[in-house]
Amino acid sequence: MDLLWATGLLGLGWLSASVLLAVMHAMPGAPGLALGVAAAILTWILACVVLLAVLPKPRPGTYRLLRGRDFYMWVFAFIVRRWIDLPPMGLLYRQSGVLRFLVLRAAGAKLAFTAQMSSDADVLDPALLTMGAGAMLGSRVTVAGHFIVGDRLVLAPVVLHPGAQIAIDVIIAPGVTIGRNALVEGRSNVGPDVVIGDDAVIGIGVTLGRAVIVGQRARIRVASVVPARTQIPDDGRWPPDAAPDAPLPPASPSPAAPPPVTSSPSPMPPST
Repeated sequence: MDLLWATGLLGLGWLSASVLLAVMHAMPGAPGLALGVAAAILTWILACVVLLAVLPKPRPGTYRLLRGRDFYMWVFAFIVRRWIDLPPMGLLYRQSGVLRFLVLRAAGAKLAFTAQMSSDADVLDPALLTMGAGAMLGSRVTVAGHFIVGDRLVLAPVVLHPGAQIAIDVIIAPGVTIGRNALVEGRSNVGPDVVIGDDAVIGIGVTLGRAVIVGQRARIRVASVVPARTQIPDDGRWPPDAAPDAPLPPASPSPAAPPPVTSSPSPMPPST
């Protein structure tokens, strides 16, 4: 695999260098150099987009390592994404909404044009991602469509329905489905095969174990840990004994304020 990666780098480097030299030959001087560098970077990105578009897409399932079509299609797509993520190409296409949309669509993502994601959000398996209109991935979010257990590669889709909002530093595992207008607040971990219902709210720093089901409009309080295979009903709360409108606990207790100091005016000395 490393040999394939290195060979691809040489091929893309040769192609981009050829474009750079051709532009500089047609337009000598500083303007030609600037235009040639831009054309070379764009050529690298577009070549990777074409490769991603023509590669067969891996399918959800469980596969033995180093065996079968889906394993190797997953590996080849992963290598192409390593090529396109090299600087400055990765920085350029991640900062452009249109370019990133084209790259992810070519890689197989089912992505609405109005879906949004931060430039540093990381989608590890675009072919397994679906994002509806208005769905959002915040800064430093990681979305994975795969994990490896022993000698097996497990691939599973991740679906974000329209309006789903994922805040900063959230990790989303394979097989997750997040409903319409649901909110997953920052620094939460969403385990494999979790289902989050429409309009549910997952508080800051929550950990959802494997195959948890969160009902519609359910609320999970900050820093909660929900064990694997727990089912939270529609309009439910976690922990179960939490009052429906209980405020979130403070991050740290604040010291009690000292009582106000009052002073009475001192008597005026008698005048003589």
